[in-house]
Amino acid sequence: MPKELVELLADFERQDDTGRKLRGIIAEVPSLKADLEKAARDDNLVAIRYGDLGGSNGTYDYASRTLTLNRALKHGVDEGDADSIIALACVAGHEGSHATRGHISRAHTAEIERDVADVHAQGAGLRDYTAVAKRHVDYILKEEATAEIGGFNAAVAACKRIERLDFTDTLQSLAQKGPGSLKDGPESVTLGQFQEYVEGVQGRFGTDYRLKGGVQPGEGDLLEPANKSHLDFMRTHFSDRSFGEDPNKDRYYRHTAVADIVRLAIKDGAQPADIGLDMNALEVRRAGFADKFRNLQGQPVNVEFANVVSAPVLPPQPSQPQPLASPQPALRIDASEPVEFVGGNSNKRVRERSPESVEGEGQGVKALKPLLNPELLEQARKFLGSNENQEAIAGKGLAQQTDRLAYATAVAAQNNGLAKIEDVRIHSGAIWVSSAPRDADYGENRCVGLMTSCARKTEEEHLANVTVSPAPSGLAQGSGQLAQDLAARKSQQI
Repeated sequence: MPKELVELLADFERQDDTGRKLRGIIAEVPSLKADLEKAARDDNLVAIRYGDLGGSNGTYDYASRTLTLNRALKHGVDEGDADSIIALACVAGHEGSHATRGHISRAHTAEIERDVADVHAQGAGLRDYTAVAKRHVDYILKEEATAEIGGFNAAVAACKRIERLDFTDTLQSLAQKGPGSLKDGPESVTLGQFQEYVEGVQGRFGTDYRLKGGVQPGEGDLLEPANKSHLDFMRTHFSDRSFGEDPNKDRYYRHTAVADIVRLAIKDGAQPADIGLDMNALEVRRAGFADKFRNLQGQPVNVEFANVVSAPVLPPQPSQPQPLASPQPALRIDASEPVEFVGGNSNKRVRERSPESVEGEGQGVKALKPLLNPELLEQARKFLGSNENQEAIAGKGLAQQTDRLAYATAVAAQNNGLAKIEDVRIHSGAIWVSSAPRDADYGENRCVGLMTSCARKTEEEHLANVTVSPAPSGLAQGSGQLAQDLAARKSQQI
C-alpha cells in the first residue's frame, strides 16, 4: 500500500534530513507539496534521500521510485540563506514533477525497448533506428520540459514567500542568482539556469523583468504543463537548449535520448556499425555524444554508429482504390523477407509477382497468402472513426495510428470468419469487433487486441497476419487492389 508523503518525510528525516529542512520548504511551496503528495499517493514515490551525485542536482529513478537530492544541497542549505533554500525547492520541484509521471516513464521505457528489439529482429546488416529514436527524443524533451516547469514553479513560489516580492521582482531576483549560491558543494548546484528564462525590458519607470518572448504565466504566476506555449517555452530554453559554444552541453537531452537507443541496440546484440541513425532528421551531431557512452570501468568510449538518410515518417492516409485500366501484376507482401522500405518500422518487402508465374505448392512454389477483404477495412475505419472511439484512441496518444488499428480490426474480423463488421468498441484499452450492431442479441464478438500493441505494427505487418480467405460476400476478386494501394501509399512516402 502506498505511503503518504508525511510517512516518506519521516523516514527521510530519520535517515538523513534531521533538520527537517525539506519538510519546512514543502510547507511553504504548495506546488511542490501537491506534486510530492500525488507521486506518493500513486505509488510513484516510495523514498526520498540525499546522495553523492557528482555534478547532478538531483535524480528521480522511476524504476526504484526514489527521489535523490545531491548531498551538497544538504550541506549547503542554510535556513538564513534564501538562495540555498530556493535552490533546494527548485531541485525538489523538478524531480518531484518527474515522480508524478513515474508510471508513464516505466511504460514508455518498456515500449521503446520492444521497438528497438523489433528493429534488431529485422535481419542482419545495417538497420535504421531513426523512427524509434525520434519517438524517444520527443518523449524525453517533453518530459524534461514538464519537470523543469515543476522546478521553476517551486523556485518562484519559494522566492515570493521568502523575499516577499511581486512577480517581476521575483524574476529579477531569480535571474540574478548565479553560480556559487550554495556555500558548499559543486558549482553545478546553482540557480544560474534562471538567467535563460528571464529578460529585462524598458518600462516607464525603469527595467521590468518578464519571461522571454513575453510568455505570460498562469494562475499564481506559475507555468502550466498543459499550456502549449508554456511547455514550448521550457523546451526551447531548457530541455532542447542550444549551447553552440559547448558541444557537450548543446541540446544535451536530445543527444542523451539518441544515446539511449544506441545502448539498447547494442544490448540486443547489434554491432555499432550496423546501428543506423539519420542525424540530420534527429538534429544531433557526433560532438554531442562525447562522454555519453562508457565502458564497464566507467571510462568514456567512442561509439561509431552509422549515419543514414531516412524518409520522413508520414501519418497513414486512407487508401483510395483506383480502377485498373489494364491487367497488372499483383503486388504481394511476403512476410519472410527483409526490409526495403526506409523510414518505417516494417521488415516486410513489397514484391511484384506476376499471377501467371504463381503455381500451386505441388509445383514447388510457395502458394500466395489469402488477401484482406477491403470491405472489412472500410467498415473498420468507419466504426473506429466514431467520436467515442476517437476519444479513447486519442486518450492513449494513438490518434495518428488509427489506420493501423483499422487494419488490425479488419484482419481479426476476417480471420474469425466475420463477413461484415457491424460495430467496433474499445474497452479497457482493448479493441473488440462485432458482426452485429451494439446491444443486439445475436452476432459474434471477437477481441482484436490491446490498442497499444496493434498500433506498434504497421499496416503491412497486419496484412501478413491474414490466415483466412474472405467470406463469400466480400470482394474477393478485387482484394488484390488492397496490397497495391498500400504499396502505392508507401512509395509516396519514400
